[in-house]
Amino acid sequence: MSLPTTPKLQKRLDAANKERSSRRTDSNDVFEWVVDPATTNTAAQATESIGTPSRRVTRSSNLSNRIFYKSFRKNGETFTLGDCVLVQNDSEKPWIAIIKRMWQDEHEKRMFSYRWFNRPEDVFPKMRRRPKKDGQGSVEYDEQELFYSNLDGGKLLQNIESHCEVLSYQCFKSKYPDGMVPSAHRERNFFCRRAYDAHNRFIDLDWDDFYSNRRFDDPKTDCMFEETNRKKDGNGRKFVRVEESDESDNDKDGNFFPEVEKVEEEDGDAGEEEEEEEEEDEEDEAEKRKKKNNRTPTKRKRRTVGSSKSTPRKTPKRSPSKLTPRSQRTKPILAVTPLRQRPQIVTTPSTPYERARERLHVSAVPHSLPCREEEFAEILGYLEGAIEEGTGTYISGVPGTGKTATVHEVIRHLLSKAENGNVPPFQFVEINGMKLTEPSHAYTLLWEALAEKRMTANHALELLEKQFSTPSPRRYPCVVLMDELDLLVTKRQTVMYNFFEWPNRPHSKLIVIAVANTMDLPERMLTNKVSSRLGLTRINFQPYTHHQLIKIIESRLEGIDAFEKDAVQFAARKVSAVSGDARRALDICRRAVEIVETKLKKDKDNPTPTDIPTPTTAYHVTIPTINEAVREMFSSANVSFIRHASLHQKIFLLATMQRLRRSGVADVEFAEVAQQHVQTCRWHNVEPPSSSDLAAICASLGQARCLLVEPGRLDLHQRIRLNVSEEDVTMALKSDTFFRKLV
Repeated sequence: MSLPTTPKLQKRLDAANKERSSRRTDSNDVFEWVVDPATTNTAAQATESIGTPSRRVTRSSNLSNRIFYKSFRKNGETFTLGDCVLVQNDSEKPWIAIIKRMWQDEHEKRMFSYRWFNRPEDVFPKMRRRPKKDGQGSVEYDEQELFYSNLDGGKLLQNIESHCEVLSYQCFKSKYPDGMVPSAHRERNFFCRRAYDAHNRFIDLDWDDFYSNRRFDDPKTDCMFEETNRKKDGNGRKFVRVEESDESDNDKDGNFFPEVEKVEEEDGDAGEEEEEEEEEDEEDEAEKRKKKNNRTPTKRKRRTVGSSKSTPRKTPKRSPSKLTPRSQRTKPILAVTPLRQRPQIVTTPSTPYERARERLHVSAVPHSLPCREEEFAEILGYLEGAIEEGTGTYISGVPGTGKTATVHEVIRHLLSKAENGNVPPFQFVEINGMKLTEPSHAYTLLWEALAEKRMTANHALELLEKQFSTPSPRRYPCVVLMDELDLLVTKRQTVMYNFFEWPNRPHSKLIVIAVANTMDLPERMLTNKVSSRLGLTRINFQPYTHHQLIKIIESRLEGIDAFEKDAVQFAARKVSAVSGDARRALDICRRAVEIVETKLKKDKDNPTPTDIPTPTTAYHVTIPTINEAVREMFSSANVSFIRHASLHQKIFLLATMQRLRRSGVADVEFAEVAQQHVQTCRWHNVEPPSSSDLAAICASLGQARCLLVEPGRLDLHQRIRLNVSEEDVTMALKSDTFFRKLV
């Protein structure tokens, strides 16, 4: 049983049917195929690149049934195979491409494949400009010039905007003798005379012959991009290797086409902003009227005859004529007070001691990294192959073994090879977990390095997800160094998952190098879905031996007569016996130089006949000086407290350090440390304490700030963390015969 239609309801139904029919008519007028489906020969030729001789394809090929076409009409404009068109995208300027194939699949999706053109800003991006070197050439280009590439892509047919004209250099010169293209045709008229590949090489092309013979559709033509070592191939194409020049190079007399400067009209922008603000005011007023009309009606109170007074309004109602337009209400511009700049005079070191202190500083970058040649070659070989594909690797090792310094040395070597054209150009981004307030800020740093725009973490994550999921021929490979990886681990591990999952996508061109101090960190702290995406490439850095530390210190002190040879060996053996940290060895030697300088200055101020050295016995860093520096660095307040602690306090600290090393995390539970403490006591015939005694020992160490204890919890699951370095614990316990074998 159907309800009777009222005149009002019938009127609404007629309007809806009319609107639906008008939409259907408009959609048919916007797009239509011009010719019937292609013949069998044409379809076979079109699908030859896909690998199937017929139109029908199996599901195992991951392709749907396609019907290929020769041309189509959109908004009254006909597009045919081989036409040069403008393609819509997210950037300000449309992409320029040549139509190679057009088809419709079984889901009625209209697609097309195309061959890209590169604009000058894609070949010479500002963020990757390099200064012009002496003795090398530069490239002269115009804003209307395009560079042919060997990169293909695919999009929906609806993304095609309109036709464009790509001429040869001679035709373009004859059409525009002065090189000035009218603004109305600036995005429709271009010229092409060279091809550009990913190795920063340019290939001369005869565009008229190339385009008329449809060589862009010939797979053999792409072989010219594979000729990497020869300067000239069989067809007479020349490979020109150039250096990118600055914008000032376009103003030279050798350029035929001058640059066209674009000036933004501020008045037009201001007018548009005023119109938008007026529209927003009208919408706000309409919403207020709508809410007022839709509210629930209430009974009005009757006024008495004698009451003429009414409650005054808190704020007087403004008349519409006196309202100030929003565009005229501007905030005052506050003057920015510049910061005071204190001039700093940079002085060059004059004495051997000053030069030694400068070279022994941890931040000083040496010319080469000794004793890490094998790791350097392994990382270099991996990155050279990963730049083409994109993947991740994991580098582990104790602190001070040269992990980050070796990666930086490899990156500098690859950047120099990229400048010479031996490897494709790439971008390097470093993310240090110690410099981030939150792990999610890694998204902000990565997007800021890629797009030179600072966003919030959530917005940057959305943009990165979109970029790494969408193919783009203009994207450069990006190498990301994630240092201090253990500080980026969260409870849900979303940051780690995203950074290790993006390189596995086919179009991301992202390479992630993860660096941490623990070798089994992926298996202990990361879930299976995160560790499986890290890859199988693992590189481990072993601690330095005393021979390697001697070589490192002597390489930095080359040409400086400030150390005795025995003093360097003594410092290297002291450090290698504890941790093998090269940074600690450099700090000890640097402190020894400061002690010698202080002694020299004191002897000059108060000279005595016995203190004045002879020219042959000048002040040098000796073994007693190194021993004094070691005592200063290792005999700190923490080391002194641990040495004078009780037996069970030392065992508890040792048990905590051992459990932290095994787990690879920053903190452990009280139950695990207590179990390790009891086992150590039983192994060495020491009476183990009770649980209450162990709790009291943990509390006393927490009060002394040797341990960080979780507050408000006194059970077995209480979290404990070391508040002193492991080197201080090792140095303090090594002097005790009981702990010498346990450390």
